[in-house]
Amino acid sequence: MNPFYTIYTFLKKRTKKKCNIYNKSHRLLWSRAAKIYSMRVRKTGSLGNTLPSRHGHTP
Repeated sequence: MNPFYTIYTFLKKRTKKKCNIYNKSHRLLWSRAAKIYSMRVRKTGSLGNTLPSRHGHTP
C-alpha cells in the first residue's frame, strides 16, 4: 500500500468523528497528509518522486 495513502486514510478516519466538518475539510486533509508525508520522506530520504502534487489531486 502507498505510504502516502495510509497517512491520508489515517487522518480521514480521525476526522470522520467530527462528521459535520468532514466534507468541507477534504482538501485541507489532503494537503495536511501531503505535508506529513513530505516531512517523513525528507527524514528518510526515500520515495521523493511518489509524492502527489499539493493541488488536491485525489486518488
